[in-house]
Amino acid sequence: MHHYFPESDQETASLQWIIHPFSVPNEAIHDDEFPAKEEWITMRANEALKIEFQNQNADSFWISRLADSPTLSKSALKFLVSFSTPYLRERGFLTVLGMKTKKRTRLNDANDARLALSTTKPRIPQLASNMQLQPSH
Repeated sequence: MHHYFPESDQETASLQWIIHPFSVPNEAIHDDEFPAKEEWITMRANEALKIEFQNQNADSFWISRLADSPTLSKSALKFLVSFSTPYLRERGFLTVLGMKTKKRTRLNDANDARLALSTTKPRIPQLASNMQLQPSH
């Protein structure tokens, strides 16, 4: 992890505005980024947004701010999305690798992979109740 994300106090301090937008000083956004600085000042002055931020996680908050402050939101989301993408790619790779063992060799494993990677919980009791029972002879 340290190879990909080296710890630097200066870099970490410059990105704190993403995770704690209402508790870092106004100098967190540089003056040379004028649209972002203007959006930053407007956002920090809004008390309703502070309450909204406390009730949401960081990515949901920045997604909801795309219409009001597009420059800030896009910068924040660019940083936040970079952490989820490698995780999902690794998860998919390991799932398919587990399916392609000598015990489970199949020609087409796309449906199995889709099922294994899905975050939707199956409703087995509901599916079973919709099935017709076998009639006895």
